[in-house]
Amino acid sequence: MNHLTMQQFGRQGRWANQLFQYAFLKTYACRYDCQLQLPPWAGNRLLHGANDPPITVKLQAAEESRNGTRGVPPRGPEYVNRDWRGYAQYHTSYYRPFRAEIERLWTPSADLSARMREPLLKLRGLGRTLIGLHLRRGDYGRQIFYVTPADWYLAWLKGHWHRFPEPVLFVASEEPALLGRFDRYGPVTAPMLDVALADTPLENYRYLDVDRRQRDPVQMDFGPDWYLLSMCDVVLAPNSTFSFTAAMRAPKLEEFWRSDLPSQRFVQLDPWDADPLTHDKAEDFRHVPGVCLNETPYWRRLADGGFEEKR
Repeated sequence: MNHLTMQQFGRQGRWANQLFQYAFLKTYACRYDCQLQLPPWAGNRLLHGANDPPITVKLQAAEESRNGTRGVPPRGPEYVNRDWRGYAQYHTSYYRPFRAEIERLWTPSADLSARMREPLLKLRGLGRTLIGLHLRRGDYGRQIFYVTPADWYLAWLKGHWHRFPEPVLFVASEEPALLGRFDRYGPVTAPMLDVALADTPLENYRYLDVDRRQRDPVQMDFGPDWYLLSMCDVVLAPNSTFSFTAAMRAPKLEEFWRSDLPSQRFVQLDPWDADPLTHDKAEDFRHVPGVCLNETPYWRRLADGGFEEKR
């Protein structure tokens, strides 16, 4: 029997990174008739049917091919009987032939679906068109992970809100203080829908050191925000795979828009035919207010241009 493993799975990137890795590993293993073996991860709790056997074989490591900062999809069975390492964030045209399978793999678990049933009913009862807005902050503000300013979201809402019948604005963000900027649109968050977010770490999940120390429920209990974004009709995203994967999974998605750093606005795209992340660097756009930071609760910029992680 052929095998495929990833010893680093669950430790190399957080939730959306793991979703891409899982989609790649499962579809690749199926294509080349491999048994996939994985360590325990958060998907065992949050996804339906994510119960792959544990790793019992020791395989030679194989890094994914890369072209600069971008991963390159495999050309054949080069990862069969290997311990694969990478992020699998390929242009999603690679994944399009496996779309139905990936949507099934990313189906929320019965526990998460049951927990969110009443909140989703409340949200849908507020109107006809759910517009999901992901205001990513946290550890953003450097390299390709630039901050998307609130003003860009507001400009999009001003120009597009009227196009949708009975729109409702759902906001997922680590910065609830920003909600006031969107008051005219009546923003709704998961806690407003009576979702009680937990402040205890999810088992087998890689949290950042700051998050483990602060125990912020929004960071500890990220499943509800991802679930509700995936149930929206329109998703407005920063340069983040969290909302990108939610849009890929969204069964009723009508439009997906992502912030674009060079043009300083949102552009519409198909999440199944795009790069999961753009690669424009915040440091190259210091002249654009708010996108490039010198310090966050997670890191600080050093005089030599490097970064120091906060612990």
